[in-house]
Amino acid sequence: MYLSGIVWGLALLCKANAFFLAFILGPYFIIFLLEQRMNKGDYKIKKPFLISLIAYPFIGLSIMILFWPILMQDFPTNIYKYFNYLLGRGFEGQNSWNIAPILYAVTTIPVVILAFLFAGIGIILYQMKCKKHIAFNSLLLLTLIIPVLRVSIPGARDFDGIRHWLEFIPAVALISTLALHRLISLIAEKMPKANHQIISLSVIFCLCFLPVTFWNIKNHPYQIVHFNALIGGLKGAQEMKLPDATDYWGISYRQGIYWLNKHAEEDSLIVTPIGPLIVFSMSHTDLRDDFKLLPYKNAGPGRDITAEEFEKEIASIDRHIYYMYVTRTDHYNEFTKKIDSQIPVFQVEVDGGIAMKIYKLK
Repeated sequence: MYLSGIVWGLALLCKANAFFLAFILGPYFIIFLLEQRMNKGDYKIKKPFLISLIAYPFIGLSIMILFWPILMQDFPTNIYKYFNYLLGRGFEGQNSWNIAPILYAVTTIPVVILAFLFAGIGIILYQMKCKKHIAFNSLLLLTLIIPVLRVSIPGARDFDGIRHWLEFIPAVALISTLALHRLISLIAEKMPKANHQIISLSVIFCLCFLPVTFWNIKNHPYQIVHFNALIGGLKGAQEMKLPDATDYWGISYRQGIYWLNKHAEEDSLIVTPIGPLIVFSMSHTDLRDDFKLLPYKNAGPGRDITAEEFEKEIASIDRHIYYMYVTRTDHYNEFTKKIDSQIPVFQVEVDGGIAMKIYKLK
C-alpha cells in the first residue's frame, strides 16, 4: 500500500487524470468489503491495512509536491493556483450532458475489438448476476466507465478528444479479452482436434489484427486520424463535423512543406493559422530559405481579427501568399471558414478525409 501510494504520487506528477483513480478504486474497495462480508460473514479490516489506507492520499500528494519544484515555490500559493487551474480548465464545458465522448469511444476502437468489448460486458453482467467475482468485475466496469463519464457530465470540458481519457483503454483490453477467452474455450470444447483449433485460432487472430495492421500500413504516418468503419473512417467523422476528426499533431504539414518547396514561387509568404509553431519548428531544416513565414498572431484563432481586416492586410503585401492549415474545424478563424469551401491548390487526403489544405491567396 505504501509503495502504491508512492506510485500514485508519481502518476499525479505525470497527469491530473490520476486524481480520478479515487472514483474508481473507492467504489471498488467498498464493493470488495461488501463481497467479503457476504462470503465470509463478519469481515474486518486489519489495523496495519487501515493505517496504510489513511496514509495513502498523504503519501501520494507529498510525492507530487516534493518532486514538482514549482509547487514548492511560494508554498502553498502555487498549489492553490494549480488546483484552481484544474477546476477552471475542467469545468468550462456545456451545462448539459455531452454524448460526444461516448461517440468517440465507440468510433475509435477497431470494430472487431469493439464487438469483443460488448460481448465481454455481457459476460461481466451475467457473472455479477450470478454473484461471481463481483468486486473484480466492478473494478473493470468502473475503469471503463469513469474516464468517459467524467468528461460527459454537465459542465465538464472534453477538449482534444480521446487522448485526454486514454486510461479507459486497459479496461477495454481486459474486458475484450474475457470474451476472446470464452470464444477460445468454446472452440476447444467443440473442436477437440488440435489442427482444427489451430485453424480456428488463426482465423480469430486474422480478424482481430489484420484489419488494423493493414489500416496502419495504408495510412502511415497518419495513425492519429483513425476512426473505425462504423462512422466511415476519417471521411465519415468529418462529414459528421466531429472537431477531433483531424490531423491533430500537424504531421501533414511536412507534406505541405515539400509541396511548397517544389511548386511555390521564390520569396513566397506562407501563412499558417492553425498550429503555426509546428511549421516554424520545421522551417529551419525543411522549408526553402527564400520563404517567409507570416507571424501566426496575424492569422491565429486567438486574434480578434475579421476576414475583411486580414484580406486588407495581405493585399498590402507584394508577394505570392500561400495559406496552409490542418483541417481542425474548432480552430478555424473567420477567414479560414470563408475560404474552406473553395478548391485548394494542394491537399493531403487520408482515409477518405482531408487532413490539410493549401490555398494560394495571390
